[in-house]
Amino acid sequence: MRKAIFYVVLTAFFLGIVLAGKGPGVKELILSAKARYEKGDTEEAVKLLEKAIMEIKNHERLTIRNLFICDKISGYQIMKKKPSNTLKHGETLLVYFEPDNFMAKESNGKYLVWLSEDARLLDEKNKVLLEKKDWISFKHEFFSPLAPIFFQNRITGIPKGKYKLEITLNDKLKGSFVTKVLEFTVE
Repeated sequence: MRKAIFYVVLTAFFLGIVLAGKGPGVKELILSAKARYEKGDTEEAVKLLEKAIMEIKNHERLTIRNLFICDKISGYQIMKKKPSNTLKHGETLLVYFEPDNFMAKESNGKYLVWLSEDARLLDEKNKVLLEKKDWISFKHEFFSPLAPIFFQNRITGIPKGKYKLEITLNDKLKGSFVTKVLEFTVE
């Protein structure tokens, strides 16, 4: 059963890649993973599939996903999302988001990721109340190209009103950026 599921996933993945024409060497990585799997070397097969996925993500557009205001953040996808984008006066703005399709550069068996975040807080008249360049800078090497990464922001002392938080994620290795806006109210 596991073998059948692996082949279904592998075939769907392979066809999607070949038809989309994404990334150099992806086809070869997938074929090598298939050969390793058939020989019983599942650990190496998984590593090769991870590299194939990395190649695809390296060529996709940088994105921000799962952008939420939270009551609590404990880790990657471990958070308590607020039921609405409304804060009580005096409450801390706690924001969670995940970078996706960021560049992972391989070197000596490790994968370098280098991301940063710029943020701007604007009131309802678009007056900039807070502006931070490289508010968060994240440069790290991982043993896997598929590292689960999340960012969190905390802003305190926001007066009552309607606001926009502009988040710009910068991929220093890819040389690209993406901006998302999160609207919220303080009552």
